[in-house]
Amino acid sequence: PATVAAGKGLTSGSPDKISFFNLPVKCTLRIFTETGDLVKTIKHYGTADEEWDQRTDNNQYVSSGIYVLAVTDCQDINGNSLDNQFVKFIIIR
Repeated sequence: PATVAAGKGLTSGSPDKISFFNLPVKCTLRIFTETGDLVKTIKHYGTADEEWDQRTDNNQYVSSGIYVLAVTDCQDINGNSLDNQFVKFIIIR
């Protein structure tokens, strides 16, 4: 679901940014550590993509490890509810 500095079209090309693709029009992104600690909450609205700068809600960079992206409170363009989605991903520094 993400790549860092992979070139034009995939990400902004900026280091420390991760892009999430094919998101619902409206949703909440919550990023957790593998042990379940909440790292970041992002309210998403609009396009199908969202960038994350790998910083926590306390503005600290995350460390290498396994993370879980929870996409919840999802709605389509007509306001209909959609299923929640959960994805694991790895950050290697």
